[in-house]
Amino acid sequence: MEPVPGPLLGQVSLFAGNFVPRGWMSCDGSLLAIKDNMALFAIIGTLYGGNGTTTFAVPDLRSVAPMHDMAYVGQRTASAMTGAPAVVLATNQLPSHTHKGSFTGTASNATVSMALTVKDTVGNADPQAGDFLGKGGTGGAAAPIYVRKTSTAADVRLSPTMVGMTMVPQGTVTVGLAGSGEAVVLPHIKMIWAICIVGLMPSRW
Repeated sequence: MEPVPGPLLGQVSLFAGNFVPRGWMSCDGSLLAIKDNMALFAIIGTLYGGNGTTTFAVPDLRSVAPMHDMAYVGQRTASAMTGAPAVVLATNQLPSHTHKGSFTGTASNATVSMALTVKDTVGNADPQAGDFLGKGGTGGAAAPIYVRKTSTAADVRLSPTMVGMTMVPQGTVTVGLAGSGEAVVLPHIKMIWAICIVGLMPSRW
């Protein structure tokens, strides 16, 4: 087997300089005219873009790494780009943990129903702390409606009264430390990926 004397058309290589060598082109996804690059088009076709009628594209290797994949495993095809420079983890990818949260409530109303009772006995005209309401007496004197708290008289249930309190719990829960994208970029150094556009026509093995 004789060695190939020069670069092959369509060959992709790294270049350590800050310019693209003559006969090569930066792998930046640029479109080329088919009529001016028939040989290169015959090799890569529209694998990396172009309409296939008047244009085709060179690979775009800016900020991505090429991967040898001849078997086309799963959804990976010869020109499909996979991966991302940053990802956001889903809940099922995280260990059990807790977040700090804060709740900001708002004023609300509630409706409460209360039943009132009075003692079924005549009381006193002067009220004291802890007295119950009782039934009034007769005559023109002050109504003896205050029954001492020590009274054992029976209670008489009155109609309930309504107090305007309508409770509707509401507010906003704020969870701290909301997640963002996490960088997954490998350590790297900037170099130029270039594709040979003027070279020897490769032959199949």
